[in-house]
This record gives sequence, structure tokens and C-alpha cells, in this order.
Amino acid sequence: MMALFAGVGRAPIAVILMVSEMTGTLALLAPSMVAVILAYYVTGPNYTIYRSQVLRRSESPAHRGEYNVPLLMRIRVSDAMNSNVISMSPLDTAQKAYLTMLERGFKGVPIVDSGKVVGIVSLGDVLKIAREKMASTSLAEVMTADPVVAYPQEALLEVLNKLTNHGIGRLPVVSKESGQLLGIITMTDAMRAYDRVLETIAESIKG
Repeated sequence: MMALFAGVGRAPIAVILMVSEMTGTLALLAPSMVAVILAYYVTGPNYTIYRSQVLRRSESPAHRGEYNVPLLMRIRVSDAMNSNVISMSPLDTAQKAYLTMLERGFKGVPIVDSGKVVGIVSLGDVLKIAREKMASTSLAEVMTADPVVAYPQEALLEVLNKLTNHGIGRLPVVSKESGQLLGIITMTDAMRAYDRVLETIAESIKG
């Protein structure tokens, strides 16, 4: 019984201790260790009564929260942001922004004046304008001025909090010293960076 449960339960040490407690003697300790180890390796990891059991604590959904927050604090915005960002001027038209976002598949564009971010306009902002008025409407009239921004040295957790608390989908990344645009970060960018680091950690553990 002890050997069988040690194999299919993937818990050899616990079973040895349990049987020793039940019998009240250590007389079976040596033979139980031999039987349990043989059963454990003969059964193998593919046969277990615990179908949801994982190899490592970090892979367990029940313990995932223990790893998420520390990891999100380690990843910086500079590791996740998209540096290939397109910006526009406050004097550009809503029509130009609309066509650019459609062509590139963007949902928002930072508005820059003299190298500094002064606003951001989303596809939703532009679509509120009547089609015939887009060519005569400047982005200065529809942009969100003084937008929430991220800084390269910020942790990914701070960015996710900003995105969630303000109900927005993207943040311009600016230099804390000069305010110049360095890139843009979205929720998707943040999750991709998190997954990359998680895969790197998993590979190093396996190695």
C-alpha cells in the first residue's frame, strides 16, 4: 500500500513518514525507503492520481501570485516599451491622424511639440469628429492634454497600475529630465515583456 501510494501520489517522503507514524516504530523504515523509491521511479511522472499536479511551485496557479508582483517590480519600462513610435504635431489634422492609425493599426498617437509630449489622441477621439470636418480640425482641438506618462526607469507594475487606474490603453514613455518622447508602452507590450522574462526564468530552471 505504501509503495503504491508513493508512486501514484508522487509523495515518497510523506508516505514514509506517515507509515512510520502509523506503525509507531522505525523497524520498517529501511525496507519502506527501498520500496517507495522503486515505486516512485517505476511509476514515473506521467502516472499520478493528481492530474493537476505541476513540477514546480512557480507553475502552480495557487502560488502564481507569489511570483507575479516581484517579477513585475523587476522589469523596467525600458525593457518593454516600443521605441519605434510615431508622433504627430498639435497642428496636424484629425484626418491625418485617422489615416495614419488605420494604416499602421494604432489606436493612439502621442502629440509632440518641440520634442516634448503635450498630449495624446486616440482613434476614439478622432472618430467623434464628423468625417467632413476631419480635414479642418487640428489635433490640438481633440487631443487629451497633459497625458499620463511612463518613465523608462519605472517598474512594469507601476505602468500596469496607471493603465488600470486611468482606464487607458497606452502611455507615452518620456525622459524624466527633458520630457522628450522616447517610446510608447501598451498593455500588450507589458504582457509580452512579462512573458519573455517568465520564459527565460523557466528555461534557466530547466537547464
